[in-house]
Amino acid sequence: MMKSARLIIITLTLLTAGFMALLFPTTTAWAQCGGSCNSGCVQSQHAGSRAFIIDQHNLTRIHMTQEMRAHQRWWFTDFFNQYILPAQMMMAEQLTAVGMQQMEIVGALWDAKHQLESQLLFHELTAEAHKDYHSSHGMCTLATAARGLPASDRRAETTTFILGRRSQARQLGNANASAADGPVTDKGDRITQLIRRYCSAQDENNGLRGMCETSSPSATINKDIDYNRLIETPLTIDVDFTDGTTAEGEEEDVFALASNLFSHQVFPRLSQTNAAILANNMMYYDLRSVVAKRSVAE
Repeated sequence: MMKSARLIIITLTLLTAGFMALLFPTTTAWAQCGGSCNSGCVQSQHAGSRAFIIDQHNLTRIHMTQEMRAHQRWWFTDFFNQYILPAQMMMAEQLTAVGMQQMEIVGALWDAKHQLESQLLFHELTAEAHKDYHSSHGMCTLATAARGLPASDRRAETTTFILGRRSQARQLGNANASAADGPVTDKGDRITQLIRRYCSAQDENNGLRGMCETSSPSATINKDIDYNRLIETPLTIDVDFTDGTTAEGEEEDVFALASNLFSHQVFPRLSQTNAAILANNMMYYDLRSVVAKRSVAE
């Protein structure tokens, strides 16, 4: 089917071409000959045109070569050397200066980095050295406590001894000791101390206002009779009888409490005449027995 259609189209085309050839017959071409030109005329004209075109091409090539060389000379000699090259040199110099400045900044940053890292390393090594060559806080606490315990124990033993000796001297009436002159003087001195340090005007339903001109400091009111506040409650007591100074502060409070707790009423003093009597000697021996029993209690 397709082949038949193709043959029909070819046949019609050939018929049309033959018909057109019959309608329009060919005529002789007269090129630049004025209607009377032959083959020699055509060849001479062709040769002249060819030579002219070649000459024009050569002239054009020469002219273009000269113009390009002139343009090159102007470009490199005038424009490039006067404008481009100086500008590039200045640009290169500026870029070099900026680059060197940037390298200086980068170098400073690197130097600071290494400096900080070195300082950090030194600090870490110093901390490690302190840690390695120093005892721990717990060990120091234990060592300090262990070092202070014997001294504290010895001081406690000395304090107990001095309190016992003081109580014994007070009861026996040793010369230059507390209560050496007897119970009357002892009570008078203790009342004076009460008014000065331990008196509370509010006691006895404000009845002690007549005896206490002003109340004592609140920290020491009734401290001579308050065993719990003076001895039991505080973790430490500032008592040191080895310094050789006059009793003051808590030392005075401890002596006052001991005087109220033990041998509140001291014995009357024997004169040399009464001490020579045998019966009084027996009574004095009984007195010493009481003092011995009190020393055990103390």
